[in-house]
Amino acid sequence: LAVGCAFVLVPFIVPIVWAVFLAYVTWPLHRRVRAACGRFAATAALVSTLLVICAVVVPVLWLAVLVEAEALEAYRSLVAYFATGPRLLPAGIRNLPWVGAQAQDILDQLTANPGSFERAFANWMQRLVGSTPGMLLEVGRTFGQVLTAVVTLFFCYRDGAGVVCRNDRRRID
Repeated sequence: LAVGCAFVLVPFIVPIVWAVFLAYVTWPLHRRVRAACGRFAATAALVSTLLVICAVVVPVLWLAVLVEAEALEAYRSLVAYFATGPRLLPAGIRNLPWVGAQAQDILDQLTANPGSFERAFANWMQRLVGSTPGMLLEVGRTFGQVLTAVVTLFFCYRDGAGVVCRNDRRRID
């Protein structure tokens, strides 16, 4: 029975540890929010949780938009670069053992036929699309872990002072 319980709980351990860590690190912020909310501990916990989510989610979304724009620009630049004709890699890269000659060969192949880069990119995209179900499974698993961490963080904020110090809540708050 204990082994079965351990198998069920293992996926939840990491998100819970992250939530406890985030609650510990952001506790001074939560104390200020709790002071502003007065006796409404659940509201203070919700506000603190939303602040932590915004501090994490907004930069991640901004980074995703930035990566998308940069990847598109890199693709356009590479297509233009390969269309201009044969090039030589810098001597420092060409003279690297094992990879220098291979990198120059790849560059020669791509510049000899500009359409080969587009075909290689299309093949790469087809492989990427083929692995989409696996990626969606990972995204779902990650979303579940994040949701577990957020719910745990809320309860750490709401009940953290009582868990740490049962008799003297003023010492933590």
